[in-house]
Amino acid sequence: MLKGEHNKLNAAFAFCVVKQFAVDTEGFLNAFKSFEGLPHRLQFIGSKDGVDYYDDSISTTVKSAISAIESIENAGTILLGGMERNLEYDELIDYLLCCKLRRIVFMYSSGKRMYEMYREKIEEYPTAPEFCFEENLEEAVKNAMAYAKEGSAVILSPAAASYDHFKNFEERGDIYKNLIF
Repeated sequence: MLKGEHNKLNAAFAFCVVKQFAVDTEGFLNAFKSFEGLPHRLQFIGSKDGVDYYDDSISTTVKSAISAIESIENAGTILLGGMERNLEYDELIDYLLCCKLRRIVFMYSSGKRMYEMYREKIEEYPTAPEFCFEENLEEAVKNAMAYAKEGSAVILSPAAASYDHFKNFEERGDIYKNLIF
């Protein structure tokens, strides 16, 4: 089943469209119930040692990273960062300081900037999630796996493009999965 309010809105829109083509409601609901989503789009990729792992490598915006955290009930750790495109990350940083996560792993050039922004504000937020910076995806995954608690989830939702280190977001997501399993 798809997770997230944004996916519920997408499903409602799809329903409105298919109704124009006389698709019956039961047929639509059956198809929707079995639809698992597309690869790299908040995709559940499996559990290991009691921790759930999600690949949201397509996430290249602040809103998509926030949606990923909000969509996964047991979200515990997020991996953020990628190619620097000088996006405005203030909304994301403010959200992260007060969110339900336990740990944030920043990576790559945009992650370095987000890390610095977060570090500048964290003293004002005594219950803010722990955070660290890792140079690359491999180190970020190792860190996330080392600190993830049983029953929690780790999400790759970078809020940044992949092109400075990967061919595309698909390759980034595939490497993420291979690093875990």
